[in-house]
Amino acid sequence: MLRISRKSGFAAQLKGYGAVGVGVTYRSESGRWLVNGALSVTGSGGTGVRTQVGYEF
Repeated sequence: MLRISRKSGFAAQLKGYGAVGVGVTYRSESGRWLVNGALSVTGSGGTGVRTQVGYEF
């Protein structure tokens, strides 16, 4: 079972436009698996997406 372990957000200026983003990290009950992702959008219509899956030894 995964649970949300961290939520984050940001606001910034990028190439003269405002930008906002959000991200979420899920961690398995064992604490070893991580799944996270983020989305960002600029005032000019640009978007960015990031995902990651990891295992901690």
